[in-house]
Amino acid sequence: MGNQRSREWAKTREAEAQQVLRDVIERRHPDLLRLLIDRARVLTTDERLLIQSVLCDELTSNGLEKSGEPTGYGLIIEDLIDLVGTL
Repeated sequence: MGNQRSREWAKTREAEAQQVLRDVIERRHPDLLRLLIDRARVLTTDERLLIQSVLCDELTSNGLEKSGEPTGYGLIIEDLIDLVGTL
């Protein structure tokens, strides 16, 4: 039962992260949406760095407490930055 809950939680978190990624790109750099849609194509290094840059801007603008610690939203953005780096 615990494994099932873990898998469901992971799927929910992944879906949430995908939606956050799409929302951030759509708002900050909409011309990059095409890169998210074409999943069959591997991103170039420049494309990955550009998406990471957009995510870093979002993190610093909306994902940090005044103390500099990431909020829950900021943690999602940090995970996305790491994930994009591995694509």
